[in-house]
Amino acid sequence: MTSLVSTMDEQRKTLSTLLLEFMSISRSSEPKSICFFEGHDAKYYSTRVEQYSSKKLVPFVCYGKGNVLGMKDYSQNFSSYDTDTHLFFVDRDFDENDDVDDEIYLTCCYSIENNYFDRKSFSSFINQELLITEYSITHKDKKDYSKIMDFYDTSMQIILSQQEIVNAWFKLQKQFNTVTGHYPDLSKVRNLKDFSSIGCINDLENITPGYIEISSEKLSETIQELKSNSICNFRGKFIMSEYLGIINRILYETNIRNKNKGNRTLVSKRRKTNFKELTNVEEGLRMLSSNTITPDCLKKYLNQYCK
Repeated sequence: MTSLVSTMDEQRKTLSTLLLEFMSISRSSEPKSICFFEGHDAKYYSTRVEQYSSKKLVPFVCYGKGNVLGMKDYSQNFSSYDTDTHLFFVDRDFDENDDVDDEIYLTCCYSIENNYFDRKSFSSFINQELLITEYSITHKDKKDYSKIMDFYDTSMQIILSQQEIVNAWFKLQKQFNTVTGHYPDLSKVRNLKDFSSIGCINDLENITPGYIEISSEKLSETIQELKSNSICNFRGKFIMSEYLGIINRILYETNIRNKNKGNRTLVSKRRKTNFKELTNVEEGLRMLSSNTITPDCLKKYLNQYCK
């Protein structure tokens, strides 16, 4: 695989700008926890870092995995490295990640988004937003919780089954291009919304200009590999917008007025919620962060590297 760090030449201008910003931050004598993110991931990581460090948290957006790796190399040359805490976070993606060492947190799943739609995260959302659990005192509350969890299970099964061939194709196209040096245009696949329209290799070839030839056997093998833990292995951004549809269905039914209660299929009564709809993924990532699981590998990383 082409080294991620070696691709820095393509991003030199961006990295130079980031370095100047970092130098400005480092001049402050106040002890800080500087967190280097690929994108706008502070909404998930910040509260978790603060549980392990009392220093002022400074989110630092690097605009890509390669830049996070580059900033790690550069930051070690500054004197503030001895007083500030430097934390680095990247997504696993479908990369080989040979250049990611132990001082960088690498997600255990495809991306940080995958934690959001984990079954435990969804259950936590229902517990806190609707104030119902499997241990609720009333029979109606227990039944509502059970119906909602069944709805989640059924909906996620449909979502994941529709996306399996796209995930396998996306992974193979990305992996094979590092071997061949040929880079297909994956923009239409990356931004795909209607997964039900993709049923075979030909459909994927039609939306991937310059695609690399993939055998049906290899595609099937990769599908089975990813399906071993779909929630963790599938591309998080593919699933997240569909997952918000599940959340919004629950919020909609919970906020139906009693005079229209005939429209409810999942809940037995109206309940007060903190919000009525999540309008986009960014809002969802922000609003659902507190209910989202914190993997043991992240706890271990923060415990080891927060100082």
